[in-house]
Amino acid sequence: MKKGATNNVFPLAVTGHAATSSIGLDVDMICASIRAGIMRFDEHPYYHAMVEDIEVDEPEPVTAGFAPLLDEHWEGRERLHDMALQTLQALVENADLRRSELQECGLIVGLRQATQATEKWLLEHAFVPDLLSRTGLRGELRHTATIQDGGCSMLSGIEQAHRWISSGKTTSCIVLGVDTCMDAQLLRELDQAYRLKSDRGVDGFIPAEAASALLIEPMGSSRRLSRKTLAHLSPVGMGDEPRHQGTEFYSSGRGLQNAISNVLRCVPKDKPMQWIVCDLNGESYRAAEWGSILGRMPGELGAIQRLDHPKDCLGEVGAAIGGLLISYVIRCFERRCAPDDTALVWTVADDGKRSAIVVKSVVPEEMETVYAG
Repeated sequence: MKKGATNNVFPLAVTGHAATSSIGLDVDMICASIRAGIMRFDEHPYYHAMVEDIEVDEPEPVTAGFAPLLDEHWEGRERLHDMALQTLQALVENADLRRSELQECGLIVGLRQATQATEKWLLEHAFVPDLLSRTGLRGELRHTATIQDGGCSMLSGIEQAHRWISSGKTTSCIVLGVDTCMDAQLLRELDQAYRLKSDRGVDGFIPAEAASALLIEPMGSSRRLSRKTLAHLSPVGMGDEPRHQGTEFYSSGRGLQNAISNVLRCVPKDKPMQWIVCDLNGESYRAAEWGSILGRMPGELGAIQRLDHPKDCLGEVGAAIGGLLISYVIRCFERRCAPDDTALVWTVADDGKRSAIVVKSVVPEEMETVYAG
């Protein structure tokens, strides 16, 4: 790659991040827990998994990953607002975002896809205005959008942030993803679909919740504003899977293949991708899909040395996963425990959307000097 071409290949920079989940109150705690294999799953206080025979089988509590500091009896929308509020405030503070900057900064919020169980949450139209009122930022952040792409929400948000920044609509963007499974009606809906991990649903996932936020700026602007660049981002690759979750077939792999192929076209081909950080959540559907990708793309992915799937520790965190994976990659770069200076991140949505992005380490002199651990 020619000197000076980086801006075209990796046009965006991450200059701030924040998160909360069941395994930590901030990015450092969460990523250290993932690296150490620490998880914090507890029995749900009142929801019990469905059983095959109610006359014979004993009720089985659902194991779940609860975000700290939230009342265990809060549900759905209330939990989303509290996690989003914590994370947005932490990002603004950590990145030292001034009010004058917020006027030109966009906010894109990624949420779970609408279902019958979440209709009462009024996510599409009311969530962002309510969030801005609670943070005192109503009128400060003038450009906002809501994306309900489930697990692909944050990468879809980064794609939209790229368009806004490229067109001059905003000078930077906050991409926030927040999701929770902690709602009785939603848990029942997932349980009926055999998606919750239990004795009845052995091919399910552990329900959880989290929020994640990234500050996205164009390459170069972080130096002008005296903010440290944490990582460089490629354009986002997108795809659509025709055999999505809920159909009677396993994934064909075409959607994820297209997403990965689209993003790999944007990065230099002189070095094969060695590190994958992904959205596997314990369901055989996703495992089979990834297996088909390895068979379909031996040239592009044949040099993989490490595959990380942090949902082993996080549980199923839905729309927050994209930012959490990118933050995990950034901390691995900073802690000098990454196997390579680039990582391919991919995420999955239940309706068939697939997304991928390449995260690149900043040059050594910009990185925090610490030891791996």
